[in-house]
Amino acid sequence: MKKLKTSIIPIIFLLFFYAHELFALDKLGIYTGTFDPPHMAHQAIVDTILLNDLVDEIYVVPDDKTPFKPNKSSIDHRMNMVKILFKDNKKVKFLTEVMQNEIKSGEMWNVMETIRKYNPKKTISIVMGADVFAKYTKFHSSFSDKNFSLIIVKRGDEVKIPSNFEGQTIKQIVLNLDDVSSTKIRDEIKNGEKPKEINVKVFDYIIENNLYLK
Repeated sequence: MKKLKTSIIPIIFLLFFYAHELFALDKLGIYTGTFDPPHMAHQAIVDTILLNDLVDEIYVVPDDKTPFKPNKSSIDHRMNMVKILFKDNKKVKFLTEVMQNEIKSGEMWNVMETIRKYNPKKTISIVMGADVFAKYTKFHSSFSDKNFSLIIVKRGDEVKIPSNFEGQTIKQIVLNLDDVSSTKIRDEIKNGEKPKEINVKVFDYIIENNLYLK
């Protein structure tokens, strides 16, 4: 009997290993944005993507460099606010210090390359709004790596999104979030108001650090 038990151990180990590989979380999302500040619409987008099993886990990454919104709060403040907003969601991931140092002041493509480097076996989906997708269709050719799919967030049905773009699979979600914007929230805070579209703890952080008051 002792020999039988000993011979079973390697088999159990192999079964455990292959079961882990079979059920591993392999769909990874990357959601970049200015998040200045992060608000309920950002949270709704992440929640919807996860609830619909479009990805298993998702990186939420504030842009350190973007040509579309040059005047932003510091990357540290925006990263801290993002971490506060998604603190209780175990499926939301953040860049490690090592990853952040590798990316430095890179754009979305640099973020994706670095995340892929540390997650080589996972399939990647980039999350972007319909407005960013319109820009992407124009400048995408400058980025050589097309080995990822797209998740497009639409704020209504007025924008038509194809099911694929030059071989890249596109999935889309539609959320009615027209009344929510970071610009509107910043203006309300500057005017001494407390925006209803922002997390209480994020708002407390903003006040404690005197953000958006000028």
